Amino acid sequence: MTKPLKIACLLYFNIISYNKDRNSQMKGKSNQMIIPQAPSVKVVLLGDSGVGKTSIVSYFVTGKYPLKIPPTVGAAFITKKIHTEKGGYELLIWDTSGEEAYRSLAPMYYRSASIAIVVCDVSQPETISSAVYWFDELKNNLGRNIVLALCGNKLDLVKDEFKAKNEAELEKVAADFDGVYITTSAIDGYNIDRLFQLVIDKYENEFAQKQPINRSMVITESSNDSQCC
Repeated sequence: MTKPLKIACLLYFNIISYNKDRNSQMKGKSNQMIIPQAPSVKVVLLGDSGVGKTSIVSYFVTGKYPLKIPPTVGAAFITKKIHTEKGGYELLIWDTSGEEAYRSLAPMYYRSASIAIVVCDVSQPETISSAVYWFDELKNNLGRNIVLALCGNKLDLVKDEFKAKNEAELEKVAADFDGVYITTSAIDGYNIDRLFQLVIDKYENEFAQKQPINRSMVITESSNDSQCC
């Protein structure tokens, strides 16, 4: 078994375990209780290695810039609850590796995603062309059933001339794919929360309303005298 395949299998079983743990929390309650439950939304981050995907996720979840950032192997998975005017969501965030060796695994992570954030490094123009590659792949495989965002990260590394040079190109790329565009800096947290708020707002306005969500679940305690079949 190759290393990428081993990692994929491990992540799959981690998700299965996460779902089981989440369901087990609902057991042992009294007869027929209404348990509020935030709907889950799958979010995937894509982009070249070193553009700052892990830093963005880390700052969003912890409010701090990580001092040590080892390269992501395969993908990392983390959850965070977010609140909006219309309710709340539990974001299931997949931070994918930008290494070429793991690119073939990307469809496994973005499949069934509701939101895809493609990250580029505004101080490295070559990462912009890579962003176009990811947008093309997402559109070809998922069509229009996904919220897209282009995040120009590491704004702290560029000077004012970026505004006139690269930003217009980035805005056009996002517009061509009907995506949200925003610049960020994970060093100081600039626009990090705003990034996730924008994609959630777009998700609510364009997708969530088309698929009504039940924000609660009924838990009924099973009887010890019940028998199968």
